[in-house]
Amino acid sequence: MRWVPATWPAIPFPRVLIPLPPAIRHAVESMGKEAVGVPVGLDDVRVNIIGGIHLTRFSIGSPTGFREVRSFRIGRPDAEISPVGLLDPTMEIQDILISEPEITIEFDRRKSNWGVLMEQLVAKSKKPGEGGGGKQFIIHRLRISRPTVLFRSPYLPQGGILLRLRDIEPREIGSAPGSAAPFPLVLAIVAQALI
Repeated sequence: MRWVPATWPAIPFPRVLIPLPPAIRHAVESMGKEAVGVPVGLDDVRVNIIGGIHLTRFSIGSPTGFREVRSFRIGRPDAEISPVGLLDPTMEIQDILISEPEITIEFDRRKSNWGVLMEQLVAKSKKPGEGGGGKQFIIHRLRISRPTVLFRSPYLPQGGILLRLRDIEPREIGSAPGSAAPFPLVLAIVAQALI
C-alpha cells in the first residue's frame, strides 16, 4: 500500500484564513463604533485554525466632551470559536477570556462617560439589525480576569481612584432559544459586569 500525505486540508485552510485577520479587525472596529458611537480600536488579530481568535489591544474611546481618551481597554481578549463559525450570522463562542481590562469612568459635573456610552448601547441593542449589521452572539462562558476600574472627577485627587475587582464570570449570554445577543448588548453586559 502506498502512503499519500494528507495535504488537502492544508491547501484550503490557509487560503481561507489569510484574509480573516484584517476582515475580523474591520468588523470588530465597525461594529464597535456603530454600537457606542465613538472610535473603537483593535491593534491586531490572530486566527488559530483549531478554533481560537486572539485580539490585541481592543479599546473604546470616550464620548465628546470628556477629557479621557479611552473609556475601556483590554490588552488581549481571546475567544474559542470555530473559524467557520465566524461566517455564520449567529456566532457561537464557547469561551472568551478578557485579561486585565481597564475601564475608566469619568464624571463631569452632570454626567459620566459610561452613562453616555450605556445609553447608546441600550438604544442600539433594542433595535434589531443595528449596532453591528445584525450579527448575533451566543457566548457560553465569559471570563473577566483581574479587572480594574479607574474613577476620575474634578472632585477626586489628581490621579483618580483605582479599584481592583475580583474575577467575574457571566455564563450563557444569548443562549436561550431565540435570544442571541447583538454586539451592543454583549458590550453592555461586559461593561455592566465591571461597573
